[in-house]
Amino acid sequence: MANDKKETLTEKWLRSLKNNTVIALLLIISVAIVGISTFSQAVGTLYRLVIPIGDSYESDLSKSIKKLESGDIDMRVEAIHTLASIGEASGKHRVRVLDVLSSFIRRQTPWIPGVVRNTVEKDVQLALKTIAFIPKKDDNGSLHRVEMQNVDISGANLENANLEGAIFWGSNFRNVILSRANLRGADLGGVDFTDASLEMADLEKAFLWPSSFVEPKRASIFDRTRLAGANLTGAHLEAAILIEASDLTGDQLHQAIINENTRLPRGITVPTKIDTPQQDSLPKTPSVTIEQQTKGDNSPAVAVGKGDVNIKTEQGRDPK
Repeated sequence: MANDKKETLTEKWLRSLKNNTVIALLLIISVAIVGISTFSQAVGTLYRLVIPIGDSYESDLSKSIKKLESGDIDMRVEAIHTLASIGEASGKHRVRVLDVLSSFIRRQTPWIPGVVRNTVEKDVQLALKTIAFIPKKDDNGSLHRVEMQNVDISGANLENANLEGAIFWGSNFRNVILSRANLRGADLGGVDFTDASLEMADLEKAFLWPSSFVEPKRASIFDRTRLAGANLTGAHLEAAILIEASDLTGDQLHQAIINENTRLPRGITVPTKIDTPQQDSLPKTPSVTIEQQTKGDNSPAVAVGKGDVNIKTEQGRDPK
């Protein structure tokens, strides 16, 4: 009984092969044609491409959702593995899988002020990884934005994760590893990135301004956040707290969108010649007029007002 309870999708199909020669032959053909390196991957390919799966997917999805409510962490992990297989294989069910897993994370690890977490449980880590690597586009090619707002995932490892367009406003990302992660267009308003790793992360057009959904309203914090090589093109950093950010350069900032409330690291200088980021796809937001101080002493650039980005040279003329 215990073995039946723990049976995975792969084990289920291996069991079915014993009594079905046709399926076994199709499995061998799929390995030869697709060139898949492992037997388990071949089973997944057959499961996805050859065998009628509609009813099976629905059944496995329903069972997995119920298992996620279990008090047994191993049963929850088993359910997440099953959901991962469905999400990778079926575009039809992908959005539902992503929504089920994001709801699970919101339920398991909400950010509660005053409660300190140093790491996440293994089921939450697995759910995050699953969301990170399941394709985010449905069968119609539309990007699905997973909603994981106001969660505490301190200490999670999301290196190389694909979280494009994800909604994380008001969340706690302390000590989270996001090196080389895809965070394009993500809503990260009011997120605490203290001690997080964002080296080489792609934050193009991400929203990092204060979140109006959080009470009290708070800014995104980058205390000791490692930002070496991060892409900040078009990233909204209005009012972001970057005073103690690590490895942040003026060359990175000159592609971002900041305002007079953005708190920059001491001594950082925004270059005087800037190509204004393309903002056609962004909502209207306050940007900043920046003047380079004319004392010739390498003083940091100073934000002096709102409006379109307008960088002035030492002679007071706009660059051509």
